[in-house]
Formats: sequence, structure tokens, C-alpha cells
Amino acid sequence: MRRTFAAVALAILLALSGCSALPFGGGGGGLTADQAPPGVDAENGTFADSAALLDAHTETLLKTGFTYRFSTNATVVQEGQRRRVSRSQLTQGAPNATEYGFRTRNPGSQIDAWGNESVQAVRFRFGDRVVYRQAQPIPAEQLTGESVFGRYLSAGGWNVTNVTEREDTTDLVTLTSTTEPANPRALPDNATDLRDYEAHVVVDSEGRIYEFSASGTYTIDGSQGSFAIAYTLRSLEDPGVTRPQWVPEALS
Repeated sequence: MRRTFAAVALAILLALSGCSALPFGGGGGGLTADQAPPGVDAENGTFADSAALLDAHTETLLKTGFTYRFSTNATVVQEGQRRRVSRSQLTQGAPNATEYGFRTRNPGSQIDAWGNESVQAVRFRFGDRVVYRQAQPIPAEQLTGESVFGRYLSAGGWNVTNVTEREDTTDLVTLTSTTEPANPRALPDNATDLRDYEAHVVVDSEGRIYEFSASGTYTIDGSQGSFAIAYTLRSLEDPGVTRPQWVPEALS
């Protein structure tokens, strides 16, 4: 899980696209019904229906195809040892997820996957060792990141803190929450006493999540640890996923 470096990239994107930001506090000040993403109440500027937003996010991404990046940075306990672990994953999907691929970088290993509507092939690299596997294709809600967002968005306490008007495209709405997530998968195993928690999500009026971040500190193995997670939507186009040359060996 990783801290929100994505904000810088998003700010550059907005500056290049020609837009104006309208910051405001509670009460919805300035958010119109046309700007409000699914699940967001335009009148009071609160977020009440995470399922509606998550469904819209997946539906809109699958229509166009997509590319996004997740990164995480967290204190964990592995084999009895406290460690700081960083991971990142780049995911690409064709329209309707007819074909997809992702690459996950872990400490000391890398996972590459390619799939379509009927099968998935996976390649694991551990140093000089390579292992292939065949698996079932990934469900849409996992492929678009919906299942990860749900761990945090369902906690409630989200309020609109900014509206960014963009020319020739849908506006962006920023929501912020300091309400601790109840989902146990929001934190590493055995992490307790979450504090200093804050999360942000940037979404357009059709429900596409462009940026998400969450961070906090906790107690793990008797000492303080921390986590950060960041998501950045990089493209809303067909990425042109191609089947890697190693796939036949994995499927065999």
C-alpha cells in the first residue's frame, strides 16, 4: 500500500485539459445534480451508496477499455518478522474484458498474467525460477479494482470536498473520509488500533474512479506500523492487449 503520489499526476492532467477547481466545505456547496456521481447526494455533498458508485465504475470502464495502476506500501508480519513491503500492479483491459493483462511487482518476485473470457495464464518469476499456471478468468469487479475500493468506500463518512469543472468532458468530484473502514481486508493481517486514517477518491459524474488513496497508522506485532494505498486511472481507451509468447506453455 502506497502514499498518494497520484495527486501530482492528476493535477498536471487537469491543468493541461483546461479546467477550474471549486473547493468547498460541507453542505454540497456548488455540486449540481448533473455533476454528482452515482451514490453521491448533490444537495448535502455526502456519499451514501457505495454499491451504486462501484457498479458504475466497473460498467463505464468495461465499455471503453482501461489502464490503471495500483501501488501499496505497508508494514506487515511475515514468518514472524516485521517488514516493510511495497507492491505495484499495472492492469489493462479491452472493452468488455474480452482480453486483459496485468503485471504485479512484489519484493523478489513478479507476476504476469493474460486472460480472456474463458481462461487465464499466469507466469511467476522468483529470481531465476519461472513457474507457469493456468487459472479461471478474473471477475469484472476484481479486474476493474471494484473489490479493492469496496473495502474502504463502504465505511461511510465520505463528504464532497472539491469539484473540478472540465471543458468538453465530465467534471471531477473529490470526496474525503476519515471514518475507519470496518472491512478486515482494508488492513494487513493482525493490524489493530487504526489511527491517523484518511482516504480520498476522485470520480467523474458517470462513476469512473480516476484516483483513490488511503493511509493510516496501526499497531502490529506490538509496534507501530503504517500503510498507504494509491490507484491512478491512466487511460480510458482500448490498450490493445496482446497475448504473450509464453501463454501456450502456461496453458499446456
